[in-house]
Amino acid sequence: MATVASSESDSLNVNKLLDSLERELPPVKWSPLYRVSVWFSAGCLILLTLIYFAIILVVGWFAFDYFLSHLRLLGSGVSVWVVLLYSLPPLFLLVLLALVIKPFLRISPSREEPVVVTKKDEPLLFEFVQRICNSVDTRMIDEVHFTVGAEAAVYNSGPLGGLFPEKRILILGLPLIASCDIASLAGIMAHEMGHFALEKNIKLRTIIGIVNGLFYRAMYEPDRFDIWLAINTQEGQSLRFLLLPIKKALSLGRWILWVFFVTAEASSCLISRKDEFDCDQYMARLVGSETACRSLQRVHLLGMAASATNDDLTNSWQEKRLPDDLPRFILSRVGRWNARQQEISLKLISSNATRWFDTHPSLPARINALQKLDLPTMSISQEPAGRLLRDFNRRCKEMTIQHYKEVLESDFDPSSLVSTEVLNAEYTAEEKAQKALRRYMQAESIIVKPIFPDADADMPVDNYKQTAESLSIARQNCIEQKDKLNKANEEFLETRGEFQHVKIFQKLIDLKFIENADVSFHYERAQRQHNRAKEMLSTLYPTVRRRMTLALRILHTTQLWRSDKQSVISNQRRRVGRVMALCKPLAGVQPLLDELSTDTLVLDAILGRFDVDRLSFQLKLSVTRLGEKVHRALKEIQHTFGEVKYPFEHRDGVVKVSDFLVPKLPDKGEFVELTAASMEVLQRTDRVVSRTLATLTEACEKVEAALGHKVQANPKELDPWEQLDNDLDEMTRKRFRRNVTTGAIAGLVVVCLTVGFVFALTHTPQPGTSIIPHHPEYRPTVVPQRWAMPEHSLPRVRQPSIPSGFQSEIRPPSFSGPSISPTSPSMRVQPPSARPPSMNPRPGFPGSTRPGVPSSRPPGPGFPGPSGGAFPGR
Repeated sequence: MATVASSESDSLNVNKLLDSLERELPPVKWSPLYRVSVWFSAGCLILLTLIYFAIILVVGWFAFDYFLSHLRLLGSGVSVWVVLLYSLPPLFLLVLLALVIKPFLRISPSREEPVVVTKKDEPLLFEFVQRICNSVDTRMIDEVHFTVGAEAAVYNSGPLGGLFPEKRILILGLPLIASCDIASLAGIMAHEMGHFALEKNIKLRTIIGIVNGLFYRAMYEPDRFDIWLAINTQEGQSLRFLLLPIKKALSLGRWILWVFFVTAEASSCLISRKDEFDCDQYMARLVGSETACRSLQRVHLLGMAASATNDDLTNSWQEKRLPDDLPRFILSRVGRWNARQQEISLKLISSNATRWFDTHPSLPARINALQKLDLPTMSISQEPAGRLLRDFNRRCKEMTIQHYKEVLESDFDPSSLVSTEVLNAEYTAEEKAQKALRRYMQAESIIVKPIFPDADADMPVDNYKQTAESLSIARQNCIEQKDKLNKANEEFLETRGEFQHVKIFQKLIDLKFIENADVSFHYERAQRQHNRAKEMLSTLYPTVRRRMTLALRILHTTQLWRSDKQSVISNQRRRVGRVMALCKPLAGVQPLLDELSTDTLVLDAILGRFDVDRLSFQLKLSVTRLGEKVHRALKEIQHTFGEVKYPFEHRDGVVKVSDFLVPKLPDKGEFVELTAASMEVLQRTDRVVSRTLATLTEACEKVEAALGHKVQANPKELDPWEQLDNDLDEMTRKRFRRNVTTGAIAGLVVVCLTVGFVFALTHTPQPGTSIIPHHPEYRPTVVPQRWAMPEHSLPRVRQPSIPSGFQSEIRPPSFSGPSISPTSPSMRVQPPSARPPSMNPRPGFPGSTRPGVPSSRPPGPGFPGPSGGAFPGR
């Protein structure tokens, strides 16, 4: 009876929940001006595409005509080399056109199969969406596709990218459902269904999307020929100088495509942003302005958390451990942020102003638009949105496993799954330890140049009271030299980066990969500065090392554990004991890691620029020796850690640190795999150093707190969140200066273009010019005769031959008026005519525009020529 009563109660709650969504929302209307502008933009994009293909067709037609016309000259006695010389430009142009058309014929790769959910699988969710569709006044969706991302979207499925829709698809991220209540999810669904309500807008965006896709593929998606061309135009390749003009010409063609792409993308993004504003109105009318603003902020926070979770998953996979519920793991990432961190996160999101090529408006713009509506909050259930699914937890875990299988493929092992709550607790504890590390060390260089305690740090002290006093003195000395340590730390990080950059360049010169360069002066200068900064840190580090050693020795003293008030550090001794074995090998391997980092970057630079198989023998030998050096360093790292046990959690239980740092050692001749393995070793070693020092310093801090010392405050300059907040303020100031500079440059460009346009309209080009030279015997073949204007058929102005006796009588025309004014008007010198010379001049009619038709202007005075004719008085 209790079960029946419970099911009836749930049914009543569900009906009440769905009934609260049953309301008719007024449609969002387009203004006539916006409707005209949208259709005009779509028409312009279609016209732009037609113009693009028309340009290709016309240029190809004329190039083919040019080639065919010169090929015909072979039968008229013209040399083959002359014909070949004149045929090279059109052949090159035809090849370029083929390369530009080539990307449009590419077949897109197949997409991964989505997780399709129908009404039979989740009836309550479909009923929930049906009520929202009724409110928005649009047709119901056909399928729902679940994902593990924090997203929600809709699209039409059908031929030509959905231009002729067959199904309506809703993409819904499970983390979004996990983080929302019913009211927030209803607002998000009203926004997505609003896209279907504005169906004409969807078709316009589909057309624009097809156009943008064509231009994007033509510009940015390389195929096999592009890859082959990039490889064979590298330095040292035999075909480099022959293929380099083709590569440059192809780049020029893509720059032309970029103009079309930018125009299409700008129009598309403008329509898309307006569409988002309109759909936000549906959301606000259903749930109210306040709930809509809160939902938008939640979606953006989840997006940031999903991006940050990728780093956590990478670190977890290094230990072969993965959360079994990825949507809740993403949600827990937001839960680990305090109110201040969430405020900075929203500030980071809000700092991005809307740009020309953004498909969505910025968050502040959307929130301002919703607040202007000022719609009251509607009474909709605040229960978790996960209730809309039959078994939300099971669905999340199934989607998590499927996601791992798609990403990891055969490497995925179900035994790697760990409870999400356990993994989240471990990350929370690690974040607390990292904060303790920043408070204790007051320096950022602790990972680059770490400080480890002395070898006797795990030995208890004989005189507990005297050691506690020594610890107080060491702690006070560290606090006093904090500013000096920070200054030395900043100088060390700056000089280290410069020295490593110069050292990489010097190694490339030594290996003969860079010629005619000498950086010995810069190398010596950077080395001196770096050594000076390192010596400064070396003078400050002993005090910090002594403070840490004394605190760890007190930690192992029985007198500390016998006192009742020291129960807060009961677990620190066991954790410290696991990581102390790592200190000595980590300290000894630091110089080797510095050298390995430089060699790896050099090898990566060589592989990214050259094809090793096509290098000369000497250069290939240099790469081989460099690969052997990297391989030797990785083996030495394995040997250094030997049988030391990995002190942190791992799927396989107890593993060796050497196996964790170097999970796979490629052969010395496999340069690409060796470079990737070396980079992974460096990344894993930095993480082990960070976690080891965080564990030790957290224990030291708790010992000092147990002795009555006050915990140091978090240094703001070392807090990544506070640093991010400061960077955002600086970013705002830089954006203002950049906008002013961009506006000034844009104004200057507009002025230059205007002047150039006016000059082009007023300037009359001289006849007889030609862009591409052609043979004097050239005759058009494909192009009609009347379209061609060969150079030899242009009119030539016959220059008069004036006897020497008349030379003194001729005076050059003056535009400001003659210096001597004859009394007779008929003898005045006329200024030269501004009209172009006649195409078919007839004798006796100067300036006549048609044969046999006299000019309406009376002829000016002339000079008698040797043949008795008359010439215009120029």
